[in-house]
Amino acid sequence: VLAELQEEATARGLALATRGFLKSGKLDPALATFVTALDRDMVIPPRVVGDLFKVAHAKGPQMVQHVLEKLGGREVEVPTECLAALLHDCLQRGDVALARQLEALALKQDSAKHYSVFEPLLKLHAKVGGTRAVELFEELQGAGLFASEGLCGNLLAKCGETQDLKFAEAIVEYLRGRNMLSLSIFKTLMKVYATC
Repeated sequence: VLAELQEEATARGLALATRGFLKSGKLDPALATFVTALDRDMVIPPRVVGDLFKVAHAKGPQMVQHVLEKLGGREVEVPTECLAALLHDCLQRGDVALARQLEALALKQDSAKHYSVFEPLLKLHAKVGGTRAVELFEELQGAGLFASEGLCGNLLAKCGETQDLKFAEAIVEYLRGRNMLSLSIFKTLMKVYATC
């Protein structure tokens, strides 16, 4: 019955059906209706996309993963605030794999250039170490976004935990170039050097 209704439905009808399924907590039928609309090149309102991810997140991170798998690389405009919230959750849980998928999704749309998306990604990559943190920090600057002294201090502390001297030096260079070096930053930097 669902397949017959989906064949005849308009974009608005499919969006309403998706929202109805989501309000009742039925993620799989909502996702099936949503994917049908995408396959028919219909535009789905961003609010419905946000609701889809909100319900998936409420059911657990594995359901967000399930939604991303079902979307299979289709063009979907996920609201920036939704991506930011999902990335903050990844940061709290240390879920790098899901964060990378969400980052790839953000890169396909303008969300990748928003501070609310950069911040949790930077913190997560600083927490786990590796070269991606430096790349993201450079992308943040290239996008014309400002990293506060507080964020930089937080990132420096994480550099000490992961012994990432290269990222720590990139942060200090950024702060030095903006005359933002403070006593607390120097103290944190000394701790980084002590652990490396």
